[in-house]
Amino acid sequence: MTTMVDVIHLLNPYHYLNPNYTVLQHLGAFLYIVNPRVSVFNKASDVPDYVIDAMPIFLTFLFMEMAILHLKGHRLLMADYVCSSGIGVIHLATNFFLYGAILRFYDWLYQFRFTELPGDSVYTWIASLLLVDFAFYWTHRAHHELNVLWMFHQVHHSAEDYNFAVPLRLPFMLKVTYFFLYLPLAFLGFPLSSTVVHSSLNLLFDFWLHTKLIPHLGPIEWIFMTPSSHRVHHGANEWCLDKNYGSVFIIWDRMFGTYEPERSDEEIVYGLTTQTRSQNALWHQFYYFGELFKKVWAMNTWGDRLKAVFYGPGWTPGSPRLGDPANMTPVPVPREPYNPILPRWQMYYILAHLFIGMIASQMSDKEVAVESWWSVARFLFFILTSMGIVTSMYDSWRWAPIAEALRCALFTIYAQYWPITGIMIFDSSIVVFHTACSLLWIFQSASALRDYKKTKSS
Repeated sequence: MTTMVDVIHLLNPYHYLNPNYTVLQHLGAFLYIVNPRVSVFNKASDVPDYVIDAMPIFLTFLFMEMAILHLKGHRLLMADYVCSSGIGVIHLATNFFLYGAILRFYDWLYQFRFTELPGDSVYTWIASLLLVDFAFYWTHRAHHELNVLWMFHQVHHSAEDYNFAVPLRLPFMLKVTYFFLYLPLAFLGFPLSSTVVHSSLNLLFDFWLHTKLIPHLGPIEWIFMTPSSHRVHHGANEWCLDKNYGSVFIIWDRMFGTYEPERSDEEIVYGLTTQTRSQNALWHQFYYFGELFKKVWAMNTWGDRLKAVFYGPGWTPGSPRLGDPANMTPVPVPREPYNPILPRWQMYYILAHLFIGMIASQMSDKEVAVESWWSVARFLFFILTSMGIVTSMYDSWRWAPIAEALRCALFTIYAQYWPITGIMIFDSSIVVFHTACSLLWIFQSASALRDYKKTKSS
């Protein structure tokens, strides 16, 4: 049962800071500056969640960047920020479902290792750092060069602005599809705890790469990935495609011919080459499943159908494996982003439900250990429908008001029979809030229907 302390912790983002580390140590983790001696663990379950631990610092940097960009006169694409947040909540709520299974599979493979590496050795730690990053390079490259993996990864590239909110755009299957390709490290004798540590720090290092505020960093860019190199990776321009896959080190791109420096004579256009006109967080996670199915269905032979799945996203019959850029529609430079504007009250409404979704995703993570899968599935259904409906308001989806009214009404009924926290004051507040939201959208739906009838009659 959830306690008052649990609820207060969930509402306070700063409780995520690991008390065993200082603020400087948390900051150092963003740059992979950690002490190997204190980041060695006997069991994977002992490894701290470096990414969640860093959440308060991440949010601080996010809001600081927004303020700086505003003061510098940059246009803030609020719809993009909101969509990124919704996608992040979905990832947070879903990533634990299969992640545990893939970790157990790694542990099972580890018994067939070719050699024994001491888990508490600094040399093992350094070797694991290099090989996890090497594996990340090929894993990341595979997600761009195999359409079946791009189906998951494309959501990370769907943002039309480039800022600290972009790291929130994580595929719901990220940890599964990435960690699956780390499995060969088990045969090499790297303990699961070591691989989990470095895959987490690798992901955390990726955060600070997503900004336009940090310029070229000179000779550092010969060895390490930097924001300049990663900006190229996120570009939709032809010269940016399939470049700069590294996470910590850029040397892999230099070795395998995928390095491309940032250019000063051409603006980078961010997003997908064929950009979706939507800010629906749920749609972004899943829409490419349908695109891949349509592409496979359009092929005339089984050979081409297999190529549509296992060749690059830009492949067409008769073209090279990754497609022919000459056959692609050029991306206009610059490209006007899709940035619908909502009334301020509606934006605040969406932000409030994003916050509720984030709290619910944290609660569902805790529920896995103590509740039934049915209970967890209810949490997940609530989170997915919430993120899908509230962010669809940016797309002026005709059915969004009535869908939101129905969602809030059903949740109110549900909360009457299955208390959310077990704490009366919180559960009563949740019921009252969602009842008010339901009434609000019933009124909005009625107004929209009247306006629609007037338009039809005129």
